[in-house]
Formats: sequence, C-alpha cells, structure tokens
Amino acid sequence: MEDALTTAQVAALLGVSDQTIRMWISAGKLPGYRITEDSWYRVDRQELERFAQSRGFPIDWSRLEKKQ
Repeated sequence: MEDALTTAQVAALLGVSDQTIRMWISAGKLPGYRITEDSWYRVDRQELERFAQSRGFPIDWSRLEKKQ
C-alpha cells in the first residue's frame, strides 16, 4: 500500500464524504498536499493515522482494499 492516499481513499477509510476530507484539508485540520498546483489533494498515511487517533476515528483499512 502506498504512503500517499487520495481524498476518496481517506474518505472511505474514515466513513465520511470526499467533500468532508477536502474541507478538513482546506481548514487545516487534516494535513494534505498537492503534487502539482492543479492536482488533487493527497494525504500521507502517517498523517492520517495521527489525525484519526487524535480525534477517535477508527481506520478501517479493509474499506480501502474493497475499493481497489
């Protein structure tokens, strides 16, 4: 599994919408970055794990495996 996740993958893992993930990134709640200025956001796996743990979100990695 790669270290950088798309917002759709993060949304599936946390059980929220892709729009929610993008809002959290825009608000600075969830660290995210763009590979190029016009690309989609990516979230580092370790950052996601820290974010989820600090807010009590369980990460269901099986949701990611089902989407692939």
